[in-house]
Amino acid sequence: MANDSGNDNENPGQSPKECPTPSSKIKFLLLNRLAIEQERADSTFAEQFLGALVSSLSGVPENLEVVELPLHVASRSRAFFDSVGGSIQELTVHCDGIFRGTGDAGEPKYYNLDLRVMSLLRDLHLVIPAHADYDLPAIVALHTLVGSLAEYPYNTLTTLRLSFRTTFGYSPYSNTQWQVLDDTLSLPHLAGLTRVEIVGLGCAAALVRKGLPNACTRGIVHFLW
Repeated sequence: MANDSGNDNENPGQSPKECPTPSSKIKFLLLNRLAIEQERADSTFAEQFLGALVSSLSGVPENLEVVELPLHVASRSRAFFDSVGGSIQELTVHCDGIFRGTGDAGEPKYYNLDLRVMSLLRDLHLVIPAHADYDLPAIVALHTLVGSLAEYPYNTLTTLRLSFRTTFGYSPYSNTQWQVLDDTLSLPHLAGLTRVEIVGLGCAAALVRKGLPNACTRGIVHFLW
């Protein structure tokens, strides 16, 4: 029978059992996939969780291959990536929370995404949200991406995927960032990149294609609906 008294202790007189803690019960050592859903940019829960993971008594994951994180979490989780980055092969970054304020309000906030410890990284996927101000999220995301790829010291990356959640609203303001991305994709250490997928551009695909002449000439760019 359910106890409606609000007392979770079924045996009065005995101290309640302690809740199992992640550090003692969850076998993080065996973890090979990790995804953290979106949260508010001012929340620190995900960062606290990742901090607990790398200090877990059950061991730091040795074969964590697939990771999915919000951008603001990924950019502030250096200790996590220092501990497990050497095994990550697939990284998905959700570029929400790039604005100070609520929703579309406030100034855009730029982040640094350090990929340098991910020596086995093959697939990089950026998910870019819709925004009322044309392609402002794209400008911020591309700025972050260019900085990350330019400093990436390995030649392991083979697939780059940019996914726009709604039909992309192209404006001339992002043209420079697409051109800088095109130059970045031509760097020698990214010669192994064989596929660049851009999803959700709609009618703007032809305009973006003009901003990626070198990559398109190499035949690595694929525009997907």
